[in-house]
Amino acid sequence: MSKAVSFYSEGVKLAGDLFLPADVKPGDRRAGIVLCHGYTGVRSIYLPDNARVLAEAGYVVMSFDYKGWGDSEGPKSRLAPYSRVADVQAALTFLGAQPEVDAARLGIYGTSYGGATVVFVAAVDLRVRCVVSVVGVGNGARWMRSVTQLPLEFVDDTLGFNPEWIVDRIAPRPVLFITTDDDRLVPPQESEAMFARAGEPKKLVVLKGFGHYEVYGGEAFRQVMDETVAWYKTHLRAR
Repeated sequence: MSKAVSFYSEGVKLAGDLFLPADVKPGDRRAGIVLCHGYTGVRSIYLPDNARVLAEAGYVVMSFDYKGWGDSEGPKSRLAPYSRVADVQAALTFLGAQPEVDAARLGIYGTSYGGATVVFVAAVDLRVRCVVSVVGVGNGARWMRSVTQLPLEFVDDTLGFNPEWIVDRIAPRPVLFITTDDDRLVPPQESEAMFARAGEPKKLVVLKGFGHYEVYGGEAFRQVMDETVAWYKTHLRAR
C-alpha cells in the first residue's frame, strides 16, 4: 500500500510516496529505501514498479520528485546536481523518521542521473548503508561528450558533478552498479569507471542486449530488480 507524503528540502516543499509492505505491523521497524529518478524523470512514471518489488521484499520504500519536477515545488525543470543531493538527504531524514522504519538501516537506489546522485549521496552521508546505482553517470564532463542537446544553463553544474571522484568513500558500505551493454545515453563505461574506483564490497552487473530505457520494463527490469533485491537482502536486511 502507498500514501502521499510531503517534506522539505532547503525550504522547498517536495512531494513523495511512501510504500509499506503488506505485512507490516504496528511496532515493526523495517529497513527503508529511497528511490531516485533520473534527469527528466518523475516518481509517478519511472518508480512505482521498483517500489512495488522492494515493498514485496519487505522494505519500506519512498519515492519523491526533486525540486521543480513532478509535483514538487521550486523552479521548474532544472538539472541541479548538488540541489538533488540535498533533496535525497532530506528524503533520508524523512524516511528515517517514519514509525515503521529503522533509521539505522537506510538504503538508496537510483537510475540514470539518479544513479549518479545516489553514489554522491552515499559518499558524503554515512546514514546510507547500502547503494544500488543503475545506468548511472560517473563523470559529468565525460558523459557530456557522449550526449547532445543538454541545455546550456545546466552545463557548468553538470561538468562539476563527478561521483566517481568520491565513490571510494562509500566503502566499507556495499555498492552495486548495474549497466547495459547497448546503452547509447549513458554508456556502460560510466558504471565501469565508478566500479573500478569503488572499494569493497562492490559488484558490477552488465546486462546483455539492452539499452538505457529498457531497464524500466520487461525482461531488463526483471533482471535489474532480481540483482537489486538480492543485493539488499545480502547487505540490508529488511527486518
